[in-house]
Amino acid sequence: MKLWKIILILIILVTFCWLFYLDFVPGKNFSVNYSFCKKEAKVSELSPGDRLFPIEKFDGWCQQRIAGSPVYFDVRTPQYFDRAVVEVKYKNPAGQKFQFGPQTIKNEWQWLLIDIKEIGKEGEWQIGRAEFDLRGVYQNSPMMRWLISAPEIEKVGQPIIISEIKITFEKEKVNFGNLGEQVKDYLRKIVR
Repeated sequence: MKLWKIILILIILVTFCWLFYLDFVPGKNFSVNYSFCKKEAKVSELSPGDRLFPIEKFDGWCQQRIAGSPVYFDVRTPQYFDRAVVEVKYKNPAGQKFQFGPQTIKNEWQWLLIDIKEIGKEGEWQIGRAEFDLRGVYQNSPMMRWLISAPEIEKVGQPIIISEIKITFEKEKVNFGNLGEQVKDYLRKIVR
């Protein structure tokens, strides 16, 4: 009987350590990819719904049309990050101003908005990119709110279509020198 208790405790401990390791992000990068085809546990759907068309599903890919601005989404970030790189696959037929950015102060209308720069094409889709310094951005809760802004969208009357959003968060890789600080930051975020 005692052996079974030890085995059970070891299984629980190993499972906890494995889940901690997966959520802790010991490496430098943490990527979140939202393709609109399936719900992603770490990213909320775009909102509010009255500024968006329903998600359209096609053979192998999905898209959503933005009809009003701004729209929001939340990303679950298990740690503090220094930088973020946003890559978006989109169609902006009117060539209107199009920005992404995280909220800088919780519960206040302050955002670090950066223009999406087109870096290439994939068929008829534009590929855009923006880079963010997150060191001055509010990151004390497990969820980080992001905004998509296209201030002229109602006036232009042509929606922006998004097919995929990928955010890569970057930080210093865990090492013996910073392990204690990174674990402390991680625990502080999950407790909130």
